[in-house]
Amino acid sequence: MDDSSIASVARVTSDGGASTREFVTKLSHWARDASDNLRMSVAYTSLSVAQSIKARVTSNRYGEPIRVDFLMDRRGYYIYHGASKSYGGLIGSKWKYKGIERTTNPESLGRAGSGKRPAYQFFTEVLDPMMDELSNIVSEYMIENATIALRII
Repeated sequence: MDDSSIASVARVTSDGGASTREFVTKLSHWARDASDNLRMSVAYTSLSVAQSIKARVTSNRYGEPIRVDFLMDRRGYYIYHGASKSYGGLIGSKWKYKGIERTTNPESLGRAGSGKRPAYQFFTEVLDPMMDELSNIVSEYMIENATIALRII
């Protein structure tokens, strides 16, 4: 490798680092906006669920974001699927209460969304319109990295 090739590799590598920082920043802003929109959409149904919604960007060992998680109180899942007392999901669950093992009432299985609490799919309503923006952020980063990789070769 001659000196000019080493210099170009060093330049490309430093550009890639700036690109990753910019990508992390854009993705974090998108995640914050998405969680704010989610909070606003569910606040009239449950203020405690709205306050519990948080976005988390998970990165790999190289510092590149690989996933955006949205965390919320489990009551948010009940609202999303329309589950309530005697209106459970398809599978059911087991838990212990005061040392006694309890299970979901078999009569309530598969009845979520059919009772007094209709399913309110606020995630879908909020995140679907924001997917184009997310795909633009990700594709811009991936195209830039592919271009950098081609310059190195």
